[in-house]
Amino acid sequence: MKCMPREIPRAEVDQGITQRDQFNTDEFPIAETLVREPHQNSLDGKSKSATGPVRTRIRLVEPLASNAAYWKALLEPLRPHLEASRLDLGGIDLAMPRILLIEDFGTTGLIGAYDDKDDLNFSDFWRRFGLSHKKGGAGGRWGLGKLVFTSASAIGTLFGLTIRDSDPSGQRLLMGQAILNNHKIGKTDYAPHVFFAVPDTDGFQLPERNEATIQDFVSAAGISRTNEPGLSIAVICLRDDLEPVKLLPHVITNYFFPILTDRLVVEIDDKIINNVNFDELAKAHGGLGLADGSLIQFIRRVETARKSTPACELMESWAKTDVASALQEAQVAQLRTAYQAGELVCVRAPIDLRRKSGANESTYVDVFIQKTPEFATGQALFVRGSITIPGEARSFRGRKSFAALLASDTTIVEFLGDSENPAHTRWVGSADKLKTNWIAPGDKVAAIKR
Repeated sequence: MKCMPREIPRAEVDQGITQRDQFNTDEFPIAETLVREPHQNSLDGKSKSATGPVRTRIRLVEPLASNAAYWKALLEPLRPHLEASRLDLGGIDLAMPRILLIEDFGTTGLIGAYDDKDDLNFSDFWRRFGLSHKKGGAGGRWGLGKLVFTSASAIGTLFGLTIRDSDPSGQRLLMGQAILNNHKIGKTDYAPHVFFAVPDTDGFQLPERNEATIQDFVSAAGISRTNEPGLSIAVICLRDDLEPVKLLPHVITNYFFPILTDRLVVEIDDKIINNVNFDELAKAHGGLGLADGSLIQFIRRVETARKSTPACELMESWAKTDVASALQEAQVAQLRTAYQAGELVCVRAPIDLRRKSGANESTYVDVFIQKTPEFATGQALFVRGSITIPGEARSFRGRKSFAALLASDTTIVEFLGDSENPAHTRWVGSADKLKTNWIAPGDKVAAIKR
């Protein structure tokens, strides 16, 4: 495995990497998106043969002098490209990198061809940028997610070790990539993406498959994976402001829903976050929204209730009018009485969607609402599949209500996924992917949000 920069032909148009800012904003900083992106991918990639929840492990690996020669040999060829990309290398020793490991277990790993391009996620992860073949219930759509990992690296570099659950041999595949800026060394122009790979006869980048070489990397990087399917990401030269302890609150505030519903278990350093101990950790690290435990209890009630079909379903006219007029008077009275009594109220809202292919699809969202205890402040959860959409929740104005909008049916998950911004924090009715795949989608998105 060696550093493989790519020259840009003289006739080629230069394309800069301008999307990093979408993953590091005042509203959603890099520490939060660094948690959201890998866990979304892990939940998307759960193996059908795996039992129990998806498990992830986040750990900081401090550099050791005994590994300095290894890292220097591997990373020094990247130095001229880092310098030409105008990165600040002050205080960075390529022989002594701090490494953030993010590993998942119980997932499929990066499936698909590793020696050619296809439409599966090995190619999507390593060989595409701004394009993705995810669809259906999958969370990501933009093909920009790995920018989160390289943005967390002071040298824009990550490595990935994967074992695929579809491979009975359990072969390990290792590859690396730096995402820099367009840059020039001498008279030669170079593309932003620099691979760490094994060159094929035509220069195509292949993953490292030699077991001895892979084991050297595993030992130096501190990877814990042995023979379990999944993906291990190593962020090289982690930025100083991204210690794992700073990621812990974002795990709790962004992934409480799959954790509380026993779909996800997260290990950060010496702390394990699961359905059993979540309440305790939320009090310490979840902020005001989760500390008093009332929202957590609401989520637990919602999870119990969603296993049954809601007793109340809106008439299909709800999307064009309002909720109250899409119910019979007796239903409205019954719901209001239950709500005032502090009971959990659940309503199903059917939605008819039409694809550009002409196919009509019937789907739905479920809405839950309950009065808060007197000491609590109202909050809302917007959940698509297993991921929360925090930008939508922040517009909720029910100060004395807990509410949850759950989009779990495959069709509505796909539809709303097409409406999301790259960081998956908002639903945008005018999104290009939405207009490409669906007929008149904007009004449906607005109605769901409303």
